[in-house]
Amino acid sequence: MRQQNLVVTVVGQGEVTSKDPRGGCEMCDGRILGGWGVVRVVEGKRDEGWMHNSWRERERGASLECQITLLYVSSSPSAGGGESGDPSRSPLSFYSLFLSSRSARCHYLLSSSTVVHVSQMSIPCCQLELAYCCRHPDPTEFELWLSLDVSIFYVIVFTVLRDYVGNKRLELSGQLLSLLFEDLFKTTNEEVIKSVDATLAKPSRSSRFDFSQLLVKDNITHGLERTLSTGNWDVKRFRMHRKGMTQVLARLSFIGTLGHMTKISPQFEKSRKVSGPRALQPSQWGMLCPCDTPEGEACGLVKNLALMTHVTTDEEQGPIISLCYCLGVEDLALLSAEELHAKDSFLIMLNGLILGKHRRPHRFANVMRKLRRAGKLGEFVSVFVNEKQAYYFIGRAVRGLSWVRLFLTQHLTELIQRCVYIASDGGRVCRPLVIADKGVSRIKKHHMKELLDGVRNFDDFLREGLIEYLDVNEENNALIALYEGEATTETTHIEIEPFTILGVCAGLIPFPHHNQSPRNTYQCAMGKQAMGNIAYNQLCRMDTLIYLLVYPQRPLLTTRTIELVGYDKLGAGQNATVAVMSFSGYDIEDAIVMNKSSLDRGFGRCIVMKKLSAENQKYENNTSDRIIRPQRDGHDAERMQILDDDGLAAPGEIIRPNDIYINKQSPIDTRSKVSSASRIGG
Repeated sequence: MRQQNLVVTVVGQGEVTSKDPRGGCEMCDGRILGGWGVVRVVEGKRDEGWMHNSWRERERGASLECQITLLYVSSSPSAGGGESGDPSRSPLSFYSLFLSSRSARCHYLLSSSTVVHVSQMSIPCCQLELAYCCRHPDPTEFELWLSLDVSIFYVIVFTVLRDYVGNKRLELSGQLLSLLFEDLFKTTNEEVIKSVDATLAKPSRSSRFDFSQLLVKDNITHGLERTLSTGNWDVKRFRMHRKGMTQVLARLSFIGTLGHMTKISPQFEKSRKVSGPRALQPSQWGMLCPCDTPEGEACGLVKNLALMTHVTTDEEQGPIISLCYCLGVEDLALLSAEELHAKDSFLIMLNGLILGKHRRPHRFANVMRKLRRAGKLGEFVSVFVNEKQAYYFIGRAVRGLSWVRLFLTQHLTELIQRCVYIASDGGRVCRPLVIADKGVSRIKKHHMKELLDGVRNFDDFLREGLIEYLDVNEENNALIALYEGEATTETTHIEIEPFTILGVCAGLIPFPHHNQSPRNTYQCAMGKQAMGNIAYNQLCRMDTLIYLLVYPQRPLLTTRTIELVGYDKLGAGQNATVAVMSFSGYDIEDAIVMNKSSLDRGFGRCIVMKKLSAENQKYENNTSDRIIRPQRDGHDAERMQILDDDGLAAPGEIIRPNDIYINKQSPIDTRSKVSSASRIGG
């Protein structure tokens, strides 16, 4: 086994005097990325003489952020782990020494916390990951000062990327529950292991061992119930401490339930008075509803998904990695510095992991998209080439100053490494679009006829490559036309319907483009409170509280969204005849004077349904509560008239005040031991 000390030094802004124009030196391995933030990987001894003289002189003036010492272990192909095949030099024996030295602990933290998506023993890949991160600083904090005599131009580049939807991931309930279950399951296993070790360490360990007695009953169940009831997500294993993660699903109306299920709640503090996260970003087009947001301090922070938005889940990376290498991606471990920094080379990144490079990025991306449209690849896998991203944002930041734009383009485009980003992770928002070949839609009239006749469905269109899902990043490589008549030869996709940019609640508004924008927002909030029908099984449900309208009506003017979500069958509200006039001063402000004859005929009549429950509790002395048959001749016979033979209220009975609707009996003594005969007889 060969041990080699690697020192990774992250240096901030500032030039580094060396022979290599990219900032390397003869002690470096050369596989660095350079740029404003520079990473050097230097091999040498662990003393003061390891650092290059120019580095030592430069260390005082430069912004030295961190210095990490890595312990790199490379084993020979021989069996047993070591060069001599000694079992004591195996990886298992090395792990015991792993946390004993400072360099080993640093290696462990680097591989388990910093670059966890890189192989643990692949130190060159870890080096390049750190180099890439330091070469690309946080775009939201990148600042450039240009001084001209007395005037100073302060230019902030890429300020919009902090709230860019393509950089965000949504956490679904399944992912959160999986983390919680994993923590509870591993905690249960640890407790069982401790109990087994304590039991087997005793002199009586040779006796018969009963494993079932060491299991804690309902440990996982109680943990899930406690977390879901309180909403406090405390997962110590993953350092997750959040509050208010669970909410009671509102069943006031059918549309309110749909709006609640498509709501996005951020982790941002709502009390902070900042405008950036609240503003409407262009990247939200088609992904998030521009109208549906609450009023008050949560305005702009709490958002809703658009009508056709889909949230992705995690996909297996192994087949995608194998496919990339088959399509000509050169392995990262086999590349030199000159090959890595070639002008025609593009890095291939899969979910943040650098796979290698490719010399024909557009051809590679087109092949990946063809495989996706043919069904050979997951329909939610995204392929994005960011060749023109730097020029676009720099042009927006310094619009109007051509010479400044030229200066920034020449000096700052190196900050954006030319990459092909492949995304298959979960939490991304994407939406379907119609594929267009040179501006001509792939969906023809016979396709639409078969769709209307029920021969084809949406999945058939997706499987045959007529439509595809695009996320926010891949939309940057597409030219999307709003209507088919507006498509040109450069158009790649066409919108399915323009109204799909709205959410479920905003889609109920007829002619929303003729309203003032705040009015649409008000309607999204008020429309969820409309009383009506909630479900087809509303009379058989066991909800805590249900409000039902006796005579719901359909609106006089409907939209396509109402038909798509089924709101025309489970509507809310009634069509009222309203007269705007003065009536003796009782209709001041927002007061309403109702017609008594309309109320007598059933206008606004509603039903309130409440759930009343009783739980049979078990006690320490093996006694429990029970529901018994009512006594018709007892002192409470009048209060038990509505009870059935099973001790519960009969269906259709009218409950009056002081009536008993559940005949529950509880034991008086819950502590003293009771024999089985008396328990049965009592």
